[in-house]
Amino acid sequence: MIILHTIKGQEFAINGGLIERVEQDNETHVTLATGTSYLVREPLIEVVRLHRQDRAKVRVLATELVRYEEEDGDDGVDPQSLSTIVQFPGSESNTHGRRQS
Repeated sequence: MIILHTIKGQEFAINGGLIERVEQDNETHVTLATGTSYLVREPLIEVVRLHRQDRAKVRVLATELVRYEEEDGDDGVDPQSLSTIVQFPGSESNTHGRRQS
């Protein structure tokens, strides 16, 4: 997820993997693959930088998971052991990132 700001300054997060297009004229328009479009305060180059940074973090985490798997000698990853690596808000009782009902 990348954090951007509306023109009025309100923070919001979007899934950078869904960004299809970023255009800049007087304002910066971010269009997602879903068709949703956002007008943001950040310039185009900053949106691109944030997206690259987010993708790099995902790749580092994926590498760490593979390394953990190789060191453990297991074919699968135990979700319980990863809860300290990937902790989602509100997931204290559920390590799969979903809230329990």
